[in-house]
Amino acid sequence: MLGARPPEPGFKTVRIAPHLGSLLQGAGRVPHPRGEIVARLARADAGGLRSEVTLPEGLNGVLEWRGKETALRPGRQEVSF
Repeated sequence: MLGARPPEPGFKTVRIAPHLGSLLQGAGRVPHPRGEIVARLARADAGGLRSEVTLPEGLNGVLEWRGKETALRPGRQEVSF
């Protein structure tokens, strides 16, 4: 459901592409060698997504939702599509 995966060998970055199905919201944690990847997701109006993502220090990534992407950095961040 969370869709967190390494886009390249060694898990040097992360790609989060959630698949909520019929759920209105979801949350999850994924272990990573640098710490935990944490995401809280909620559907927004008109097919959008509100999210809070926390990446461990030294890990960058991308959040993808319905063909749109935004860069993620280490620490806590809020992203809306």
